[in-house]
Amino acid sequence: MRLGCLEHDEIRAAAVLTSRYDIAVPPLRVARPAWRPNPYDNLTNPTCTVCALAHSARAWSWKYGGTDVAVPVDAIDALYSRATGVPLAGIEASDGADPMMVVETAQADGWDIGGQVPLVPSFTRTGLKTVELAQSLVRAGVVMLAVTLDEADMAAAQAGEPWQLGGTRGAVVGGHMIPLAAYDGLGPPALAWAASWGQWQGMTWEWIDARSRLALEAAWRQLLAPGVSWERVMAGEAWAA
Repeated sequence: MRLGCLEHDEIRAAAVLTSRYDIAVPPLRVARPAWRPNPYDNLTNPTCTVCALAHSARAWSWKYGGTDVAVPVDAIDALYSRATGVPLAGIEASDGADPMMVVETAQADGWDIGGQVPLVPSFTRTGLKTVELAQSLVRAGVVMLAVTLDEADMAAAQAGEPWQLGGTRGAVVGGHMIPLAAYDGLGPPALAWAASWGQWQGMTWEWIDARSRLALEAAWRQLLAPGVSWERVMAGEAWAA
């Protein structure tokens, strides 16, 4: 299981991203979606920033298009390579990406996943409070969250256990980007759920609060079903869970 979410450049983030605020109250619970987590190549390659974006496209398409969208591994690697400047043959040996590199590349060049014109997502930054993250994942299907993992978190992921605070932690291992997609409740002892390394990874909201660095929401106009209004979706009028 590879990590690969480097520290983001806050100046670049402030220049590129707009912040979104919402007063709508999110539902008390959001069930895990019908689509299944895909590991893509993140078990061996540090491509979590792009893998999170792929899950964002899938979640948005499922929510507003009524169907899943296939993202091939080749498309994951191609976007990572363009964003970082790392050649395809060198991805496995690379260290990862600043998520802002991926954001800027996807916005500027689009993302070719095959079968249609390149997708051009739009991004907003959301706050890191529980209610803000919940609002974002309900609006967009997932919220992409940059988090910091330590040795205990890595062991928990391997064992299929939730990420939570306390106990012997060990050293910090690195940064990971996860698409947060569901939650059992908005406070303890409820878990939130993200697609990570091909499985549903649970985590407490306390853990999220302590470990989160950046939260991004992506919107995909090209993946809306016919008749679904982009304006209504972006105004928050069509975000029933």
